[in-house]
Amino acid sequence: MRLARAFQLLLLVSLVLAGCGPLDVFTLRKLHDGVSQTTPLNDGVTQTTPLVMGEVRLASGEPAVGVKVTAYVSTYQVSSTEASTAPAEDWTDASGRFRLKDVPLGVNTVEAVATEESKAIRMNVAVGVGARLNLDPLVLQPTGTITGRVTADGGVNLLGTTVFIPGTQYMAMTAENGSYTIHHVPVGTYEVAAMRQTYATTVVTGVAVQPKTSVQAPEIALRLDAPVLESLSQANGGAGSEIVLRGRNFGASKNTVLTVTFGNVLATRAERLSDTEIRAWVPDGAQSGMVVVRSNGVASNALSFHVIASLRVSPYYVGLYVGDRQPFDVEALDTRGLRVDRPFVSWGLEGPQAGTLDANGNFEGNGEGWSRIRATSGEVSGLAAVGVSRYRLSSLAPAFDHRQIRLRMAAEGPDGQWLLSDWMSDSLYLQDAQGGLTRLAGGVAGAFSPDGTLASEASLHNPAGVAMDADGNVYVAESDAHRIRVIPRQDGTLFGREVRAGRLYTLAGTDTPGYNGDGEATERSLYHPKGLILDRDGSLIWVDSGNRRIRRLTHAGRIVTLVGGGGAAYAGSEMDPHRYGDVIGPTISRDAAGNLYFHNAPSEVGVRLFMLCRQDGMYFGRARQAGMLYALTGLPESGYSGDGIALQTRLMSPGIHLVAPSGELFISERGGRILRRLDAQGVLTTVAGAYLPEVALTVPAVALPAPATAPLLSIVYLRAAADGTMRIGDLGAAWHLAPR
Repeated sequence: MRLARAFQLLLLVSLVLAGCGPLDVFTLRKLHDGVSQTTPLNDGVTQTTPLVMGEVRLASGEPAVGVKVTAYVSTYQVSSTEASTAPAEDWTDASGRFRLKDVPLGVNTVEAVATEESKAIRMNVAVGVGARLNLDPLVLQPTGTITGRVTADGGVNLLGTTVFIPGTQYMAMTAENGSYTIHHVPVGTYEVAAMRQTYATTVVTGVAVQPKTSVQAPEIALRLDAPVLESLSQANGGAGSEIVLRGRNFGASKNTVLTVTFGNVLATRAERLSDTEIRAWVPDGAQSGMVVVRSNGVASNALSFHVIASLRVSPYYVGLYVGDRQPFDVEALDTRGLRVDRPFVSWGLEGPQAGTLDANGNFEGNGEGWSRIRATSGEVSGLAAVGVSRYRLSSLAPAFDHRQIRLRMAAEGPDGQWLLSDWMSDSLYLQDAQGGLTRLAGGVAGAFSPDGTLASEASLHNPAGVAMDADGNVYVAESDAHRIRVIPRQDGTLFGREVRAGRLYTLAGTDTPGYNGDGEATERSLYHPKGLILDRDGSLIWVDSGNRRIRRLTHAGRIVTLVGGGGAAYAGSEMDPHRYGDVIGPTISRDAAGNLYFHNAPSEVGVRLFMLCRQDGMYFGRARQAGMLYALTGLPESGYSGDGIALQTRLMSPGIHLVAPSGELFISERGGRILRRLDAQGVLTTVAGAYLPEVALTVPAVALPAPATAPLLSIVYLRAAADGTMRIGDLGAAWHLAPR
């Protein structure tokens, strides 16, 4: 024990020489007191229970007996609000000493009260877990009084303003003019604070209370408790944009009522994150102007904010080759029609197969097809389109004189010849390899031309399908006459009929439009035949559009239905072709295996491209069975939805289609304005043509170049070569499409 006391004395001397403050003295007294940190005191106080000890004396120096001593954490604070905790209490013994157990944790005030007129106080006593503190003596002295006055901005009635000594329980309420009196204050030097709703708590210092005197405190001038707005995470944004507001005094610690307005429109969504941060969303209907924060109705300073009303992405459309890069920019107008500098937007790519887009709007064309470029600010967005192609489209010499012919369709014949259908004059023209043009038939006003009529003297009624075989025989679907007809190149027998060269003959159909079954062709009715092609064996296949069928004319002169005749709509899986009952579009194509391709008209199942499989095999990424009908593209809704997996995309107004020697299927769409490719994996990709994004902008829609750098197309025929190149014919021009 002697060694321990000697060690404590040595430590005391060392700390005093080092200049330790009062808490150090408290610590030394704790050691001198001998209260063990590990052993409970005789009265059961454990090492974790705070204990404050000391003595109270009279002014004469004698012990003050029977005086109540209290340690408490005051709820009256300036910078924070302390939770109410039970105080620790004791009464002095015959020697004037006290022991306060279970003292509240935190900064305590220890007060000795003999009477209202005789008190002593010790403030800022820090108490932690297991603290053992022995205070300097508390000396009782007569109390004094503090008087003063509170003023406030705006000259309001100050009745009921709270005035208090922080850290104590001494307080008063002001009169209407702001005057106050705090009675029975122990001797000491204090801060005095005033607190009133919507005003910032204000403190005056150095108020010295003397025994039996009244001291006049400095005037306490209250200022409105205004939040301070210092910055916004962004200076502009559309309705729905998330904005972080930074500043101070946002009222989180005071639990005030908070509001945020954008141009005098209240933000219906706002979250106070702390006293220095608020997250708010730009409300619908907000106007460009000032952002203001209000805490309990007190307004902050205002910061300027532009509410974005529209976004325009530029370039609005761009066509690229694989590997090209293109930066996109955005122009924003606010609600007043003013241009917004450096608009805050996020960039997104819809249909990522065409390339990639970074966070700054830079696009790289590392795929193929179409993608939409979208710039977004909240609920406001702007769209552009980008097309990436591995094909180059170059202009060829005009395929024909478009001032003479208004081309409806074309069919390739032998020796570089082309068979052309003119929609304006209902005529057929033959163009030779040198570009010479000869009218074969039509262009003559009159009624139906009977069989045997010289073709050059015959009238045609809506030639809606044409074909030419290897011998130069010309076939035409005379739609409004409801017949399939032929112009032989030489005398002979065709499809069971004796024919003479250069004259017009009926191969199928009658005077009566309609349907009366399959069988002998010249005894079977047709109803607006269209889309005529040659089968592999030279037989004829066409769309009997009014009868919702695809039909074939055999060399024996008999009609066989290949598709249609049922009443069922396509249900999304393979189907017996004779159960099909939907409308069939006016074009049809065939591949080298004899499989047929057609599309339906817009209906409840959408616009789809179909395949009639006539030879088992793998086609477009799936195994197909001969004799079954399959959908290759399309969703239940029609329209353009970009490129991708064909069965997950929509079609819009498909037209001419053709199977290339590679087995890829090329489809003209949207009235022939774009050309798309269905590859062996079943992926649909736009390769040429122009498509405007479906978006309403403040700028007029313009004709745009195609991904393969072509002007606006209007495709009426296609021709594919074994080397992967294609010839595209449109109204008045011809184009060469080749991989780059």
